[in-house]
Amino acid sequence: MKRKTREVVVVQEEDKPIARNVLAQEIVNISKAFTSLRRSGLTRRAITVLVHDLVPAHGLKGKPSKTIISDVLVALDRLRREFVE
Repeated sequence: MKRKTREVVVVQEEDKPIARNVLAQEIVNISKAFTSLRRSGLTRRAITVLVHDLVPAHGLKGKPSKTIISDVLVALDRLRREFVE
């Protein structure tokens, strides 16, 4: 069974672009924070449950599923390698 993925759209004001080095540094910061969280001793499942419990419901759509959260965690593992290095 193939999972349905959602495309994320980021709207940026054309007259206020964000510099590449700023974006790259923020990606590195996010990656380092996630690496620290993984090294804390929590399992990926524990992190998924923790995030699911902490994320507030968004209107009528409710909370993101644990599957979506897990997919985001997998992407965070690859973030720095894919976009900066």
